[in-house]
Amino acid sequence: MRVASLKAVTAFLAVIEDQAVVMKFVAVLDLILMIVVEALNVDEDQGRVALESLGELTNAHAEVWKSPAKLVQVITQVLQNTKLDDSTRSAASEVVLSLSGSMPAALRKTPETQSLLFPALVSMFMEVEKNDQVWTESEEDADNVDKNPVSTATS
Repeated sequence: MRVASLKAVTAFLAVIEDQAVVMKFVAVLDLILMIVVEALNVDEDQGRVALESLGELTNAHAEVWKSPAKLVQVITQVLQNTKLDDSTRSAASEVVLSLSGSMPAALRKTPETQSLLFPALVSMFMEVEKNDQVWTESEEDADNVDKNPVSTATS
């Protein structure tokens, strides 16, 4: 129920074109982040939906995150949680990607970006399949793999 409300609020805010009107709802952001965390703790699928809604809001109005410290903290917690599905963690990284494209200075100036977010992203990117059997059975994209050195270098 709370995730449905979050989704409705973020969709409503995303379609508003007047930035001044959207900025009046900044006080709601802490509640939205709290609902995202609660949803992830209760039901990962609902948490992913909440993250995707957060991403839509960030795409439409990144300026609502003028001080993105709490957002960075929540996203970092999601990225660090290896028990979550990769698609959930990817949805979290997309929120930060949207913010970095629209408001790079605000994200760069947030101390949590360097101390929390970057290490979490690097750690996530460096994860590899630990089960050798699964890794050897995984298939490469046939379109991007060829036997000649030129195609290998360009893929």
